[in-house]
Formats: sequence, structure tokens, C-alpha cells
Amino acid sequence: GHFQPPRDAEGGGITRVFGFFAVGLHGVVQHEATLSLHRATLEDGGIGQVLAAQVQVHLLQQALQVDIAGFVDDQAQGAALTVFAEVHDTFGECFVLQSGHGNQEMMRQVDGGRIGRHSLILRAFMKAVFDNGLVWFRRDLRAHDHAALYHALRSCRQVWCVFVFDQEILDALPRSDRRVDFIHASVQELDGLLRDLAPPASNGQAGLIVLHGAARAAIPALAEALGVQAVFANHDDEPQALLRDAEVQATLQAQGCTWHSFKDHCIFERDELLTQGGTAFSVFTPYKNAWLRKVDAFYLSSYPVQRHTQALAARPVAYRQETPSLQALGFTPSNLASLKIPTGASGGEALFAEFFERMDRYHEARDFPAVKGPSYLGVHLRFGTVSIRQLASVAYQRMLQGDAGASTWLSELIWRDFYFQILAHHPHVVHSSFKPAYDAIQWESGPGADALLQAWCEGRTGYPLVDA
Repeated sequence: GHFQPPRDAEGGGITRVFGFFAVGLHGVVQHEATLSLHRATLEDGGIGQVLAAQVQVHLLQQALQVDIAGFVDDQAQGAALTVFAEVHDTFGECFVLQSGHGNQEMMRQVDGGRIGRHSLILRAFMKAVFDNGLVWFRRDLRAHDHAALYHALRSCRQVWCVFVFDQEILDALPRSDRRVDFIHASVQELDGLLRDLAPPASNGQAGLIVLHGAARAAIPALAEALGVQAVFANHDDEPQALLRDAEVQATLQAQGCTWHSFKDHCIFERDELLTQGGTAFSVFTPYKNAWLRKVDAFYLSSYPVQRHTQALAARPVAYRQETPSLQALGFTPSNLASLKIPTGASGGEALFAEFFERMDRYHEARDFPAVKGPSYLGVHLRFGTVSIRQLASVAYQRMLQGDAGASTWLSELIWRDFYFQILAHHPHVVHSSFKPAYDAIQWESGPGADALLQAWCEGRTGYPLVDA
């Protein structure tokens, strides 16, 4: 149902709630006359048949002993209606939505307290849906501000966490690979973070289940062995990952286990920003302008994972092995340490804290290789050891205060979202040019071309700087 925002002469009083109850897991109903149907509200399930009922607000007030008279949208426009939707009696969760914001984002606002004193009303409806759930970590190796982990902890009485060193990815890599080094160290740190977050009842055995095998088979097998009713993961829009996830989802469903995936790796994804013609952007500047028009503090807020960590459960004895060594995975250490890029969530946090102090000079310093200009957070964004929401939020707030360096750095983060949209809508870019005509370029080859390439690699081109 919806709470009407107060008109000037009405003093903010609300006399009636219209409740809409939607049938279907993760289905959410919005009042179509005032709230546009958002892609995120349709994640993992459809909207079923809608029944309507009228409920007097004073009865809710009496039951919860709270004042709800001022419950209105605190966005600047103030015109959105707020919607309650009780979704599927097995899910048992109350959703609140705003115009232009999906259910996934709205629930972290409720839980994070941004609704203020009225959040108690909403939390009164929240309850665990599943007895057991599994969070599958992939390119999101942190335990804070993590969409899938947050939703699992709120939806399940017990939650286990898993990471798979996927042989289908690793087998094609060189045996000494800095990416594998970075992931391995970050997984070890994540294991410790999850143990620290878990309740005392876990006896330090919560942690991360770490497997080595083909993820498409390992995840369903683990879900079945643990007896979980739901698997949670964050979106990965790379073509091979989408195929893998579709296969995992189908296998899980055949086992009677549900699949839930969430946006986590960017601010806007897939179809969230489109041209006026309803197509994906192909030019950055219009995309950036649309991004800046749509973004607000709501999209940049974090998921309060720490509020729900009591659901982290001790791993069964059969899954308490330590993280396999690099050697056990078939790799040897690389030269990652010599690059002095710290790993894991702690490494990302340290780099961002250091960059924060010089962010205001980024727009100038980044152009000089001899100057410490960039953030060095690229690999941390790639593997999710930092939260894009936290980084973009800081940059956005500083941009609003007139910080030129922060404005330029935010543009780089927006470029990242732009390229994710390109990937989602044009997956051929993984193996070929965005514009097919460029695939016809005739590149030099042979010993002479190899010598020129080597000269470039060694800085012997005769030019002081070559920007590749």
C-alpha cells in the first residue's frame, strides 16, 4: 500500500494504509500510477496475483507502540509513495519501495536506519525465510557492504559461505599469475574476517568453505550436502559467468534449492540507465550525464552486513580444511609482492585511506608517471575487496563540494559502470571489437613486429612516453 506524503495544510497526518500482498518469491508490487516498475524489483521471481486490503494505521500504531504519522519519503522530490508488500508467506518479509529505486536497494536503507524512527515498523515484519543458506563469493572478496551476504544473513537462520577456485578458469592461466596470488591472499583474509564476524556459538569455525574444482558442479553438490534451501551470489555479467550461473541455477532448482543474485559490482547495471530511445548507451558523455542525474545518496548507501552476522554458522567438520596453498592449486608465487600492492579488504582500505588525502590533486597528478597520482585500487575493484558504493559515495560528496580531483576520479568510476553496460548489452566485446569494422585492421606480424613490440616494452622507441 502507500503512505501519502503530507500536503502543506495536512500536517503530515496519515489515516490509512492500503496493503498489497504479492504472491511469488521476491515479487514486489508497486502502484503503477506513481511508481515506475524497476528492474531490480523483479529479480529472481515474478509478480503474482495481487490482493488488496485496507488496514487502519492506528491499529498498526497500537500494535507496535510507535508513531508513524511522519512516515514520508525523505528524498528531495518528496513525491514518491511508499509501498508495503508482504511477499509470499514462505518469504515473510516486508518490502518498502521508492520511485526509481528497486527493492534490493530500499531494504538496505530501511535496515541502515535512514528511514529513521519509522524503521521499527518495517523491521517488525522481517523474519528469516530459510533454515539454511549458502553465499557464493566470486569477484566480491570482502565481508562488508556485500549485497548477497547481507540478503542471505537477513533471510536465513544459518548461513555458510563458500569460494571455489574454479578449475575451468584456472587451468587456462600461466602457472605463475599475479591475479591468482591476489585472489589467494584475499580469500585467506576473507576467511578470517568471516570467523571474526560470526557469533561466539560458532567457536571460531564459521569462516569460508574453500573448494578447488569446477564451480558449476561444486556449488550444487555443496548446496545438496549442506541441505541449504537457497544459494546467494552477486551478479557477474561476463558471458562465460552468465552461462555458468544459468547452469548452476538450473541444477539447484532441480534439487529444490532456490537461486538469488544481486547487483553489487557497480552503481548502475544492465538496463538501469538507458537512452531516451530505450537502448544502451554507446557514447560515454551522455551516459555520464544520465548517471549523474540519477544517482543520489540512496544508490550509494551501504548494506549493513554487521547487523545480521549472528546467522553465520560454524562449518560442518567435513568442510573445515584450511585454504589450499598455491602449490596445491598448481601455481607458484608470482612477483606480486614486489609491486607493493596490499591484498584483501584490509589492503583496499589502506590504499583508499592513503588516496583520500591526495584525491583533490588526482586530476593533475594522474598525468605524470613519476608522480604518485592514481589510486592503485584497480585490482581491488576487479575482485571486490573494496565496495564501489563506498568509493563512489566519497567521490560524489567531494565533487558536490567543488573538489576537482574527486570529480575527475568519479568520472573514472562512471567509466567503469559504462563499460559494464557495454559488456551486458554487447557481449561480443569480450573477443572482438565493439565496432566490427575494427576487426578488419591488418596488424603487423613477424620478426620485425616482434622486435618493435619488445622495444616498446623496454622503453627503446625513441619517444619519451608512449600511451598505449
